[in-house]
Parts: sequence; structure tokens; C-alpha cells
Amino acid sequence: TGNKYGDCATVEVDEENNVKTVTFSGTCYGKRGQSRSGTMIISYSDVRNEAGSFRQVEYSDFYMNDIKIEGTRRTEVISVDENGNKTMKTTLSDGKMIYEDGTFKTKNSEMIRFTYMEDNKKVYSTLTGSSSGVSTEGIDFSMQITTPIKFSYDCHMDGIMNLGIVRVEGIMVCTDGVSSIITDFGDGTCECLVKIGLGSPTCFI
Repeated sequence: TGNKYGDCATVEVDEENNVKTVTFSGTCYGKRGQSRSGTMIISYSDVRNEAGSFRQVEYSDFYMNDIKIEGTRRTEVISVDENGNKTMKTTLSDGKMIYEDGTFKTKNSEMIRFTYMEDNKKVYSTLTGSSSGVSTEGIDFSMQITTPIKFSYDCHMDGIMNLGIVRVEGIMVCTDGVSSIITDFGDGTCECLVKIGLGSPTCFI
């Protein structure tokens, strides 16, 4: 547990209610050098990787790199078939990042990811969903995946070098109340090419 959260984190586990409370006393630094303070409350199901299993994280007076983080993030397994293909839903409710100068941005989102397996290996996954919120400038923004975004786990360049996880298909539309931008990730081939329309909204998956 210490390796996961850092030596300065205190972890309390309520096995009866499946709740783990992680408290970062003082300023704790993670493996990537990020500073953390405050508390994460993690609830989880008895089983993992089965339909209905979940993991949920809530933040209490929690800061990362002096930015206050609020909200509830939940990941739930919707279904798993006999071949191991899995559908998962991830939601962010009342997400908020508050900066040292008092400015903040908010976000709510719901995303569905389907992962296709062959011989116990991930071949590809698809992502659908949407998000919305308010930027630090006070501008409403939204993101909608209008055509499922496909991630390939087996893209190769010149038949040799594996490119890792690559977005090869799908369309994402972002708006900020004034302008919009359409991002087209391709036709399914491993070209690493992305077509982006005009606009400059605040948008992120």
C-alpha cells in the first residue's frame, strides 16, 4: 500500500463496508513528483472484473500540486461476455478544480468503453460518451463523441514498430458556446493522422 500511495500516506481500510480512506498528511509527493494533501475516500465492490463490480473515489479537502480537487469518479463494469470482452462506464460527478488565484473549472462526464479481446489480449476498444462544464474563463463547454472513437492496441509502422495504443477512428465534437471544433480520428487504419476542424474551444475527454 505504501508503494502505491507513498510512504507519507495513511490508509485505513473498513473491510466490512468496503471503504478505503487514504489521507496524505502534510505534503506527499507521488512517483511522478506530484504533491498531494487531504483525503481520498475509495469505495469498491466485493468482486472485481465482473458485471456490477465498481470502484468509486471521492475527494475531501484534497489538493494536487496546490490545486483543490472536488467531485466523485466512479468506474463500473456493465458486462463481461464469455470471451472476456468488457463494457465499462466511467462517470465524473460535480468535478471541480480550484486554483490558487480562486479561479476554477468544472466538469461532469459519462463515458462508455468497450474492450475487445482475442487470446486474452486486448485488440481494440471503443469509447462513447459526453462531458460538459465551465472553463476558468466562465465559458460553458461540452464534448460529444458522435461516432465511437476506436483505439487500436496493435498498430505497427512499416510492419515492425508497434505504435502502442492509437486512436484510429471516430469523431468528437467540442463546443464552447462561441465556436466548435470537430476532430476526426480516421477511417480505422493505423496512420496516426487526425483531421481537426476550425475553432478553439475548451475540450478534453
